[in-house]
Amino acid sequence: MEQVNQALIAKLEQLNIRYVEIENKISQPDIASTPAKFVPLTKEQGKLRPMVEKYRRLRETLRQAADSKAMAQDTAADPEFQEMARQEASLLTAQADKLLEEIKDTLVMADDPGRRRCD
Repeated sequence: MEQVNQALIAKLEQLNIRYVEIENKISQPDIASTPAKFVPLTKEQGKLRPMVEKYRRLRETLRQAADSKAMAQDTAADPEFQEMARQEASLLTAQADKLLEEIKDTLVMADDPGRRRCD
C-alpha cells in the first residue's frame, strides 16, 4: 500500500509541476493576449486546480507532521513538550491520511465513465 501512496504522490507532484508551468505561461503577455493559446491553458488549469490544491495541503500537512515527530523525539526537550508534539504529530498524520483518501476518491470519480456532470 505504501508503494501505491508513493506512486500517487509522485504523480501528484507531476500535476503540481504542470500547474506551475501553466501559471507561468498564462502570465506571459503573448499568451494572455492570444485567446487560442490562453483558453486551453486556463481550461487545463481549472481541471488541475482542485487536485493540486489538495496535494499542496497534503504536502504541507506531511511536512508539519514530520516536524512534530522530530520535536517529539528531541531528547533535550521538556517531556511535556514532547508529549504535545507526539499528539500533534498523530493528529497531523490522521489529517494527511484523510487528505490522501480524498485525493484517491477524487481520482476515482474523475475516472468513472458513468459519472454524470451537473452543469
